[in-house]
Formats: sequence, C-alpha cells, structure tokens
Amino acid sequence: MNLDHINREWHQDLPHSFGGKYRSYEHYNDIGKQSIDNQFKKNDIYSRFKQYRRLKHYNPVYVYRKREQFQADTIVFNDPLMMQATGNIRYLLIVIDVYTKYAWLFPLKEI
Repeated sequence: MNLDHINREWHQDLPHSFGGKYRSYEHYNDIGKQSIDNQFKKNDIYSRFKQYRRLKHYNPVYVYRKREQFQADTIVFNDPLMMQATGNIRYLLIVIDVYTKYAWLFPLKEI
C-alpha cells in the first residue's frame, strides 16, 4: 500500500496539516496509526520540529545561600570580525551564582 499521499497532503493547506499526528489519525481513520507514524518518520519537517517533551522526573538543586554553587561556561569567538571588535579576545568566561543569579564575565585571550 502506497502511503506517500500522507506526506504530500501534510504540506498543503488542509485542516489536518496543522494539527499534528493525532489530527491525522482522525482524518485517516482507515489507515493504522503505526503506518501513519512510519510515514511521518520519513517527513523531514515533522521529524525535525517535533514538540519537546520535558522529563517527568528531574533532580532539583537546592541552594540556600549566595556563593554556595556556581555555574560556569565559555564562549569562543571564531569569527575574525568578532575578534577584531573585541580587541583580539577570543574567549569569554561566564560564571553565574545560582542563588543570586549574579553573573561575572571575564575576557580571556587563551585558555
């Protein structure tokens, strides 16, 4: 059974085109859900831009006073125009206090 018409219709202005796969299940009620899911896996736009689902369980981080926990990251400037604009500073070190959300920014020429 050729189901390529599902992907062709997904890109048209049809009511089920903008409702996600559950709206397509209702529209194509004579086709099984597994077959529709397999067609959507071939669809580049549907597989790239699926809705992000947050984890059900996560470990919270509790901080009770300032300067108890920090987060740090670096930014790398690879573009020559950015390096020229920053005075040949290639790296930035960002440190954030988790409790107060206060941020420090340190320019670094080398790591």
